[in-house]
Amino acid sequence: RALTSVLSRKRLDEEVLFLTAAGEGFSGKTKEAFALLQAFASIAAFAPLATKPRNAAVVVTPEYDPLVLRAFANIPSVKVTTARELNPRDALQKRFVVFLDAPKALEVLAQRVAAALQRRRAAAAEAAVSS
Repeated sequence: RALTSVLSRKRLDEEVLFLTAAGEGFSGKTKEAFALLQAFASIAAFAPLATKPRNAAVVVTPEYDPLVLRAFANIPSVKVTTARELNPRDALQKRFVVFLDAPKALEVLAQRVAAALQRRRAAAAEAAVSS
């Protein structure tokens, strides 16, 4: 619930970037990751990505990708996580949230949120029956 609120707010503030296939073709080189950040910075709202020394972005992948992780490892202003592991704290600590392979990452995130809602409804139904 908190994560969806944080992501909704960031979306309204234009601090979320969705990319369709950016994770493909990474060879794990920091030079590639830095070039990708520079390309994002060419979009007016994302210009701070190129110059912000700290807390610039959290990069979200649909699943663990060692090449993406290695590519961004030497860029201290960026954190890499999977959609399954993304949490509100990560999203709040960084200014931007960048979804690589967004359709797959958002599908994983949607499944996660749906499962949490189902658990919450089941708990509420159980509490109503027992009282």
